[in-house]
Amino acid sequence: MTPKAISPGSREPSAPAEIDTLLTFVPELSFFREFDDCVPTVGGTASHEEVDAHYDDAALEPVLVALRSLAERASADANGGLAFLVRTMLHFLQAQKVPPSQHPLLVALYLRGTARATGSTENARTIASLMDRWG
Repeated sequence: MTPKAISPGSREPSAPAEIDTLLTFVPELSFFREFDDCVPTVGGTASHEEVDAHYDDAALEPVLVALRSLAERASADANGGLAFLVRTMLHFLQAQKVPPSQHPLLVALYLRGTARATGSTENARTIASLMDRWG
């Protein structure tokens, strides 16, 4: 899949390798305007414990609202790549819940907050690099 994988008119992934590639777009997803109000105000560090503690029901609600809004946009734009990412992110928040520190979108949003708190570069490339080291 190309960098246009989450652009209007993109198709849904049709092979496991395409799914894996599409999941690498989560840092970009965290910068969609729907998530502007979902970036937490946090300190300059991020640990699994901090992420898990931050995302209680109140902190998750705006993320769910943003994902539902993105689902509508994906449908209107015939954006298969975005629709797939949104469904996947919702699945692991609602149907098959994973701890927040293991949910890639929640981690990306939290890392955006830590970048903001430290004055670091807050862009998808930086967040992707931090996520690669997340462990």
